[in-house]
Amino acid sequence: MTAEPDPTFAQLLRQARREAGLTQEELAERAGISPRAISSLERGINRAPRRDTLELLFTALNLDSEEQARWERTRRQLATRSSPVSSTSGPDRPQSLRVPAPLTSFLGRNQEISEVQQILGQARLVTITGPGGIGKTRLGLVLAEQVHPQFPDGVFFVPLAATASPDLVAVAIMRALGLDENAERSPVETLKHFLRERSLLLVLDNFEHVTSAARLVSKLLGECPQIKALATSRIPLHLSGEQEYPL
Repeated sequence: MTAEPDPTFAQLLRQARREAGLTQEELAERAGISPRAISSLERGINRAPRRDTLELLFTALNLDSEEQARWERTRRQLATRSSPVSSTSGPDRPQSLRVPAPLTSFLGRNQEISEVQQILGQARLVTITGPGGIGKTRLGLVLAEQVHPQFPDGVFFVPLAATASPDLVAVAIMRALGLDENAERSPVETLKHFLRERSLLLVLDNFEHVTSAARLVSKLLGECPQIKALATSRIPLHLSGEQEYPL
């Protein structure tokens, strides 16, 4: 007799929502998340939600402990299968480019692109500085697209403008990498463990909002020798080895 396949998270969510007699919009309002997020989960676009999103859904749907455990097992399985950075080696390893799609074309700045790219080839931390609105983020995105073939484990964009506290920067980086929080390790230890043997680029955008988290960047660069960081900020990070590029 053929065993029934495990349900996807999308199937679990859709079934529970319908059994509760809720539309996607009603569930979104009850859970305090966007209707678009619910739709993405039910269509399988977002296959494995973050842990905090899962907790909100548990409460909104009033799931018992058995169902919560079932959902958590499914989420963990999907998160493992869809990990954005491959642990395999060799020329066939996929390269992840996790940056936002630009909304407009990028004209000019060819000299700046070339100069920053050259600096990034020699330094492990480059900070593009300048006043707000001058185009630091846009330049960083273009650079990310151009240099990502140089990083076997990918390029990952970490938006920090909405990060409420420097203490949450490690969590923001984890989310950009697609990592789940680990009860056995702190976010910093989780990052160090994950990044230690990988070669990738972190694009840390709007770092001026969390300047005291610069010590975290220093720690990661110091203990993970194959990673690099490209930051955009109104002010430099003032770290040893940092190469500033005023825009």
